[in-house]
Amino acid sequence: MRVRRSALRAAVTLGLFLLGLAAGFILSSSLGQRWMREEAELQLGSILEGEVSIDHVALRLRRGLELHGTGVRVDYPPPGADSLMATRVVARLRTTSLLLGRFQLASLEVDGLALALRRSRDGVWSPPFFPPQAELDAERAADPDGLEHELGWMRVLLEATSFLLREQEIADRIDLRAGRVTFLDERPREGAARSVAHRMENIRGTLERSWLRDTADVAVEASWSVAGAPPVPVEVGGRRRGDEDLQLSVAASGLELAALGPYTLADDADAELAGALSGVVAIATPDRERGRIELDWSIDDVDARFPFGETTLRLASTTSTLRCQLELLPQRLRIERLVLADPSIELDLVAGFERPLRRASRTQLRASLAGIGLEQLRRFGDVLPGAEAATFGGLVDRIQSGRVPSIGVAGRETLRTWLAIAAGDRTSLPDDVRLRASVENVTFG
Repeated sequence: MRVRRSALRAAVTLGLFLLGLAAGFILSSSLGQRWMREEAELQLGSILEGEVSIDHVALRLRRGLELHGTGVRVDYPPPGADSLMATRVVARLRTTSLLLGRFQLASLEVDGLALALRRSRDGVWSPPFFPPQAELDAERAADPDGLEHELGWMRVLLEATSFLLREQEIADRIDLRAGRVTFLDERPREGAARSVAHRMENIRGTLERSWLRDTADVAVEASWSVAGAPPVPVEVGGRRRGDEDLQLSVAASGLELAALGPYTLADDADAELAGALSGVVAIATPDRERGRIELDWSIDDVDARFPFGETTLRLASTTSTLRCQLELLPQRLRIERLVLADPSIELDLVAGFERPLRRASRTQLRASLAGIGLEQLRRFGDVLPGAEAATFGGLVDRIQSGRVPSIGVAGRETLRTWLAIAAGDRTSLPDDVRLRASVENVTFG
């Protein structure tokens, strides 16, 4: 039996060797080269969901059967849209798939990836290469009163994590070298007057999966520049281990907040945002519909001003920190805790929102501000509705000495009501909203 098996292995090996010689002979002809290029374009186009063209293609036997292509271009509709291009691509074929009549990749090496993305002021993506955000833009247009699009960045993170670590079927291993992606965003937020140019360069990384071990790992490094600001290093790392939650983290260092102003601030002369942000966004998700997102950021030389009711809130500090734990569920969004602090003041917030997120969504909120002085306490009264502002101001004016360690607000109301309170559009607080304060050794005059 052992002899028969040895003979069988020898016969199979000899057969594959002769098959390789025959393939090499056939593909060395111009007819074979054209057929191979057309077949490679067809099969890669099916995998990448676009129309592929390759300037030159060659078949080589190295670590297996490999297709080497140069001048690779992937076109997406509509005609005239920017394309995905690469100077060199090496695709190693999975031999077992060929025996079954399929075209599957064991590995894919991409050198000189170049992609240009654009979102117009009408919300149209070119090319339509980023379905999650395109879907969010469509939702916003179909439901102007809805606020689900405000959660778009969270949903995109969950979908990207799921795709990279569970759903991608392009190849078992993908290697990127010297990649570049540009993105011109003409609509960073509703009503924004400014466009924002993003540039990601020196992209290099690896994505690897194992069906046998049920694992996946991703590691990517790049430099990112926003709106002409100096480039900052960005690192992405992720892993999947069996039935555990998918884990993905994105880290950046020294990102200029002013460059992100069009995404976070309305076009208002009283709104400013400056500083340099460094930190990590960590995602844990079992599927596309639910997950936890944690932010752990430090902000150097922060100087921010935000309109709040009839006054303007200002945060200025050499060093501030922002830590936040969010949980996104199909029926609910929870801010498990958000803490924004500098050496003297700390804002602590907990909230829960019903989904789908609308202005009528019931919202539970508790927020407190610690470390403020009497002058800042007086300014806090400026954001209250008229009746409460007068009562609060009169009470604070009577304080002669002592400390007010913290002051806050808590209650359950619709999101519309909370937004009206923040905008200063109410004459009084709702019955279910309460002001709270802690005092120490306070004397009144």
